[in-house]
Amino acid sequence: MGNWKAAFGCALIAFIIVLVTLFGAWFSMSGEGEAMGVTAKVSMDMGLRDMTVTTETMGVEVTDTTSYSDVSESSFIDVFNLTQILVILALVFTLLMFVFVLLVGMGKMSSKIGIIFGALALIFVLITFVYFMVATPAAMEEDSPSDIPLTGFWGSESVDVEGVSMSLSWGPGWAWYLMIVAFIFTLIGTILLVGAGPSAPAYAPETYAEAPPPSMYEPPPPPVETPPVETPPEPPA
Repeated sequence: MGNWKAAFGCALIAFIIVLVTLFGAWFSMSGEGEAMGVTAKVSMDMGLRDMTVTTETMGVEVTDTTSYSDVSESSFIDVFNLTQILVILALVFTLLMFVFVLLVGMGKMSSKIGIIFGALALIFVLITFVYFMVATPAAMEEDSPSDIPLTGFWGSESVDVEGVSMSLSWGPGWAWYLMIVAFIFTLIGTILLVGAGPSAPAYAPETYAEAPPPSMYEPPPPPVETPPVETPPEPPA
């Protein structure tokens, strides 16, 4: 029999993780170059709604956050916009999953309903991180300048930008990895729902105690009257 409490815990954790990914970095890029003896470092963390660029030159660090609404349209940004929609759908179904698991535990609903919503949550969580992994490299390659060849979901490249040699590296951010963790918890929770039901009531001595002997609740039987025993007369002397 499944364990609805463990399934509820997994569903709740999955929901929280998916919620956190809405505000995390899904893709990161970094570069380092040197010109005229000055080393410059650039890092970029891209979330679902904006990107944060940090530059460091001669020990001075500057951070700037830009919303995608202020950036010209590109295939790269389109991938993030669609990913955000998928994350919201995954969030909705993980929420419904743990709500219905709770109802299963309360005995108000069959575990089949919880399994259905668990399967839907599982599908959307899976589609989200798989789509991002597949679509990002193609969009990145399409938007990259011809002199900066960027290919693959993970990668590194040495490029020459306006006479400055730079080492670039890129790959998924921590939010993308968290989505995989959410998938694992959703999968475990859905499996635990198979055959799950409310917990059995705790042992109550007053409920399961042996019945008292009949003498404690039934009146004693009436006494049986026995006829007197006559004594035969003594014979004459």
